[in-house]
Amino acid sequence: MESKAIARQTYDTRKNAVDVGEAQVKQNQAAVESARLNLEYTSIRSPSMGERDHRLVDVGNVVTANNSTLLNIERLDPIYADFTVTENDFSEVQRHTSRGILKVEVRLPDELDKPFAGQLTFLDNAVQSSSATVMLRATIPTAATGYGGAFCERQAILAMMPGAVLVPARQPRKTRRKVRSYTLSKEDFHCGVQASEAWAAPG
Repeated sequence: MESKAIARQTYDTRKNAVDVGEAQVKQNQAAVESARLNLEYTSIRSPSMGERDHRLVDVGNVVTANNSTLLNIERLDPIYADFTVTENDFSEVQRHTSRGILKVEVRLPDELDKPFAGQLTFLDNAVQSSSATVMLRATIPTAATGYGGAFCERQAILAMMPGAVLVPARQPRKTRRKVRSYTLSKEDFHCGVQASEAWAAPG
């Protein structure tokens, strides 16, 4: 323009063509992003990792957003193990919880000698009136405990008592003041007394 090599009108026409071309490029880029977003809508991704069960719909079924369940996913890492304690035993659990996080051991029915370690992470704030129990939850930070929904044995470790004598849960007999456990030997009949402090949360 400064050297008057081309006419002003020609310059304006060509510059306008460049501006139009740049605008079309931006428009096409926006169309590509929109198509990429629409393509993502054709796939459904789970927000968490886990094991899926059988699908609940087949190809060709009509589904509605936020209203149709396609399948269920069981989260396996971590796993939550819910169990209950009686209303009378709950105060003992609360006392030990106030001193720190309680350890929990979870065992599968066919692998009782292989406990999985976890922690007590939730105590319900109310007693269930129908059963007089309180729900607790343990968190197991591993996916090796089996499938979700499986039955297992849970045990909250309230305290460690070295040298304590363990007896089956069905063995002791409660009286008004004590809990007694009887053993029968060849020589004589002995009566032992179990201290009330040697209580363990039922699993």
